[in-house]
Amino acid sequence: APLGLRALAWSDAVVLPAEVHVSLFVESDGGVSFEVHGPGDRVHLQGLADAAPPPVPPALDLAALQQRCAGGDDFGPACDERLVSAGLMAGAGARALGAVYRADGLLLVRLPDARPVDDWQLPPAMLAAAWQAAWLAHDGLPAAVTADIARVECLGPLQQPPAWVVVTPHAADGAAGHDLQVCDEQGRVGLRLLGLRLRAATPRPEASLGAEVSDMAPDVAAAPAAAASAGASVDVTALSAEA
Repeated sequence: APLGLRALAWSDAVVLPAEVHVSLFVESDGGVSFEVHGPGDRVHLQGLADAAPPPVPPALDLAALQQRCAGGDDFGPACDERLVSAGLMAGAGARALGAVYRADGLLLVRLPDARPVDDWQLPPAMLAAAWQAAWLAHDGLPAAVTADIARVECLGPLQQPPAWVVVTPHAADGAAGHDLQVCDEQGRVGLRLLGLRLRAATPRPEASLGAEVSDMAPDVAAAPAAAASAGASVDVTALSAEA
């Protein structure tokens, strides 16, 4: 079923492999607040899960978006170089993004074929690629980042494999940041990150944070599914995160 999160604050990256767990708290309005804890019970992510599922947005007009980028160069190879240099991709053999186009604030990213696996509503590899696209949209950031996200809407499995990531400036409420939407070839949206703002993380001397931007993404998407199943006032769901 579609699930919505709001007011997400990702204050600290998780150094993987590591065991993390999610603390869930049922609120008076029927919603669920949650915290993602890592080693040493450090809080890495917190936010709220909506009591009601988010409405399904209209399909994106991919033809119009592609027309805006018509005649533009494919920045995919240059993006690969940036990702490898930042430690977010382990060489050309690990390429997660396809063609990358820019036009007037629009970032249009082609995804490789990624079909759902196991119990994930959206494939973890695709979520990592989408997170890389978000990082590329924030020019000048280091590999280690923290994030605030106004809303996350996981809209359920797509009828076709995810094909595109569309990144645009966030327009609502005059706030800074970007909106990121993942859709299939028909423009049907499976995931939305609205009001996404990335910031450079405070360095931690005890560990290298090189690959965390892509590694954390699947856990962020898994949190709403865990939150929706909470039945007690406080429930703790263990997750195992492995690189």
